[in-house]
Amino acid sequence: LEDAFASLAEAETYAEVGPNLPPAVLDVEALAMHRGRSLVGPVTIRVEDPFGLLRIDRPVVPAEEVVVVPASAPLGAIDAGALAGAVSADEGRVGQGGSADDSELRPYRPGDPIRRVHWAQSARRGELHVRQTTQAQPPEAVIALDVRRESYQRLGREDLAELSDLGGDQAFEHAVVVAASVARALAARTSRVVLVFDGPEGATRHAGDVGGLTDVLVGLADVRLRSDAREVTDVLPEVRGRDVHGMTAVVTGTCTAEEAAELVSATSGSRRGILATIVPPDPAVRGILDRGGWRTLVVP
Repeated sequence: LEDAFASLAEAETYAEVGPNLPPAVLDVEALAMHRGRSLVGPVTIRVEDPFGLLRIDRPVVPAEEVVVVPASAPLGAIDAGALAGAVSADEGRVGQGGSADDSELRPYRPGDPIRRVHWAQSARRGELHVRQTTQAQPPEAVIALDVRRESYQRLGREDLAELSDLGGDQAFEHAVVVAASVARALAARTSRVVLVFDGPEGATRHAGDVGGLTDVLVGLADVRLRSDAREVTDVLPEVRGRDVHGMTAVVTGTCTAEEAAELVSATSGSRRGILATIVPPDPAVRGILDRGGWRTLVVP
């Protein structure tokens, strides 16, 4: 076992092996100490004579990579309320401006959302018609993780904790857990959740393009804190061009009023937004987000 695992059981045993004996089974229980990728194995059979003069090692099971995904923190009633309604399964992509090829038209009825009006067909037919989806598709959700080191340094914690986490590494690990928790909550409400963050050399990394929660969690297992990372607002414009129409959840350590204004501006085409932070934002930040239709989720 590599150092990423703490063994809870003996990683070696005496076993009789041979052509006329049943297969030997070695069960090793281990605890993952941190997220990431590690190797388990190989499993080796060692044969030696009683006097220690001869020793033969023969690998019988090759090493295998194990991906340890981040744990999830339980979201309380208040937090669940912030996520409730973030993604609605009855509002599909068609209702947000899709073509009429995947929908059928019917006359407008009082109370229909104005965004569902098909203006071209309404002008051609002389009266308002709206799109009625034949197969509603849940909108997508984007989880943008802030990987800038400065966002997790000096978060106003008490002095001893501050001294023990000057680099912000512990705070960032907590943010990763928050991102995993939000991903699990959103995956239960939508068909496609995408994780985005700024990768090395200014390349935007995407995980979960096929819509699987597992892909998002694996992406969170690989993400790393960087001092040269771009702001989330520089990454989101590249994401909005990927046909993402649902909500945006930004996970960060802290958020300034300037950053909040940029977030609202960068996601002006999105219907919903959630800012998940480790420390409560100040009233000015909350006011900017509230006016922009965003919700605030604080997981200290």
